[in-house]
Amino acid sequence: MADINIEKKRSNIWPWIIAILIILALLWAFARHRNNNAATGYGDTTAIQGTAPVPASGTASSTRP
Repeated sequence: MADINIEKKRSNIWPWIIAILIILALLWAFARHRNNNAATGYGDTTAIQGTAPVPASGTASSTRP
């Protein structure tokens, strides 16, 4: 019988590197977006639950005679 040499093809690493870079970029963008929202107080309702500001006495906007 004749011998047939079959060589394994080396896999290319570039698609893996590109995929990892894309995943890292998406994670970075997601983390940056979440940190930006935390800094601006987006979704934080503690300020809304407080009382309305009381006008200072003796101002022109006072309704008392």
